[in-house]
Amino acid sequence: MKLGPDGQCVWIVLTEGTLRQVVAIIEFNGKFFIPLCVTTFSFISLLLKVRHSPALFHTNHGSAGMRLLRMCIVTAAALAICWFPNQFYYLLFKFDLTYMDTPLHHFTVAMCMGNSCVNPFIYCATNRGYRERFLALICPCYNGVVTPIDGLSNAKPPSMVSGMDVLRTHEDKRYSSTTLTNDGVLENNAV
Repeated sequence: MKLGPDGQCVWIVLTEGTLRQVVAIIEFNGKFFIPLCVTTFSFISLLLKVRHSPALFHTNHGSAGMRLLRMCIVTAAALAICWFPNQFYYLLFKFDLTYMDTPLHHFTVAMCMGNSCVNPFIYCATNRGYRERFLALICPCYNGVVTPIDGLSNAKPPSMVSGMDVLRTHEDKRYSSTTLTNDGVLENNAV
């Protein structure tokens, strides 16, 4: 953008005509459509291959693996729904069918930013462990329980301080815990 003669911001057009439209199509495909297709193909492939995995799909009658895939699919769908309007609007702008800095443009940008806010709620709705840790973070009085590693049933669970897991050892027993990292990912830890 540059400052125009009337003191208003003016968009600087780097490409014009057919070249501008070709670049727009390449951008749309490279930034949105191809990654969406790769993600969709990956989840379909994962569903077909992991169905026979004893680790995920034979435990609890396959419910653990299905919950994991459902969480991934819902998250990917939310990403596509939140980002598609903005990417399509930008494509239309490159074809001179819409304008930037309109209320509709700002709404599409807000949808993109809203995607980051939606993800924690998707994780809470689809993952019990994440939901417990999330509740512990937003409500310090929540009394979540972190269970010991299998085979150590006589071990005492670790204490909770301000909603965050604090791990400690008791008589050289190992405890497992799931910790929420700064970027919103759950990590399984053993001490």
